[in-house]
Amino acid sequence: MQDPPRRQFSADCVQSAFTFGLGGGVFGAVLAVFGSGGTMSLSGINGEKVPLSYYCRSMSRTAWRQGRSFGLWGFYFGGVLAVIEKRRGKNDYLNPFVAGAVSACMPTGMAMGGPTRVAVRAIGGGVFVAALEKVFNALQGIE
Repeated sequence: MQDPPRRQFSADCVQSAFTFGLGGGVFGAVLAVFGSGGTMSLSGINGEKVPLSYYCRSMSRTAWRQGRSFGLWGFYFGGVLAVIEKRRGKNDYLNPFVAGAVSACMPTGMAMGGPTRVAVRAIGGGVFVAALEKVFNALQGIE
């Protein structure tokens, strides 16, 4: 038996949001571990040795924070993108642009810096995601 269209619509959107959220979380954690490697080196401050366990603990905290941040953004982006694609019925560059713009503003809203900062974040997020979409489509040979 087929699910009613409304239920299928919500299931697809939730699935997309969680998929992007999980992918973003893993990407953020990996980026933190291999990109920055924590905020300190093994030599420590003033050349004194830092225990490896302390270094690993610092790196895991950084990975957790960055993974959580990327995961939250991915969750917002995936949900908004799925809703836009389902409602518009098209798959073009406007969908990721709007989803990137909305998801760049969602966690902070107007609380961080007022409307000017929110507008700059929205435009920056939209342009960034639309550019990524264009690059990935070019790599895959899609128009």
